[in-house]
Amino acid sequence: MRAVVVSAVDTYSLTEIPDPVLTAPTDVLVRVRATTVCGSDVHQIAGHMGPVPPEGFALGHEFVGDVLAVGSA
Repeated sequence: MRAVVVSAVDTYSLTEIPDPVLTAPTDVLVRVRATTVCGSDVHQIAGHMGPVPPEGFALGHEFVGDVLAVGSA
């Protein structure tokens, strides 16, 4: 899947990452249809919210989509 990945302060890219898999009973897998950038994403990219993990991380928590799978709970 494609994701915006932050790898350092002010350094981000649209990157292919592995598709997520359900691992916990409460997990939900969602195919994202639309997303936007949140104010906290802007602060994270700028380095205002602590250090960036060495492996980088995918931004995003403002989205809408279709539920593809749910955990057992």
